[in-house]
Amino acid sequence: MNQAQAQQTWQTAREVSPFGADFWEGVWQEAKDASPLKSSQQVHPQRWRDFYDRMGAAWQQGWGEPWVLGRRVTDLLLHEGLLAPGSTVLDLGCGPGTMSIPLAESGARVTALDSAQGMIAALNDEASQRGLEGVEARCQCWRQVLPVPSYDLVLAASFPPALGVEGLQRMESLSRGQCALVLSCGGDPFSFRRELWERVLQEPYPSSGFHQSCALNYLLASGCQPNLRHLSWDQRYSQPLESVVGFYKAYFAIFGVHGPLVEENIRQVLAPWVQDDVVEAQGRVGIAVLWWSKQP
Repeated sequence: MNQAQAQQTWQTAREVSPFGADFWEGVWQEAKDASPLKSSQQVHPQRWRDFYDRMGAAWQQGWGEPWVLGRRVTDLLLHEGLLAPGSTVLDLGCGPGTMSIPLAESGARVTALDSAQGMIAALNDEASQRGLEGVEARCQCWRQVLPVPSYDLVLAASFPPALGVEGLQRMESLSRGQCALVLSCGGDPFSFRRELWERVLQEPYPSSGFHQSCALNYLLASGCQPNLRHLSWDQRYSQPLESVVGFYKAYFAIFGVHGPLVEENIRQVLAPWVQDDVVEAQGRVGIAVLWWSKQP
């Protein structure tokens, strides 16, 4: 698609929807307000911080094959010209380095930001083991970063604070070029996660798929020319049973649910997937990468 064709596509998209940026901002906020995850993050922020601190090393293993996601996204960003050797990248909510490590291996100079010390420690350990020098990890709240456009690319991968109009605007304030979101497509590659949520918390499994449509439509309505790509691949999950049980006991404790019955339910749900004390599962990962140029 050449520039003229792309411009026509974006213009058509805006004409098809009569709704403006204010409409999509409101829809997005309403969807977030209805999310049990968002409610918990607002009501019990310290529980979430404690969980992330404790689970820094274990968090990455939840993807099954932990570095595939970062490599897939990095390859796309390279292919689309958003990255080149020496590019400066700010990775918001970097976690244990899911994106930062592959980005640095591609030659980018990465500033990795997370407010959880456990996540930063896990990232630093991984970078050290790989001999990577292109990652500067900071244990810092992203709202404390001065809004100076210092980075070629500002990236937020599954980082809830960035998912909203204020978040997008703050990302732009830190970028001198491009911004990108890495989002779930709404499903989960491993069905036992849904079963665990519904069995333990006794409520429907929450979907985050609305972030994709709300972010895309808000950017279009704001006059941006966003790009959207979907990536998917088969992925294997293989983790020791006791590690998985411990992880989910800590996770559900965030919601105030704990005790022997919780552990019993976790073990019952996982039982069909256990082979020789290892949880084995196969699924298909689906993500969306949404990026746009900072508006003048």
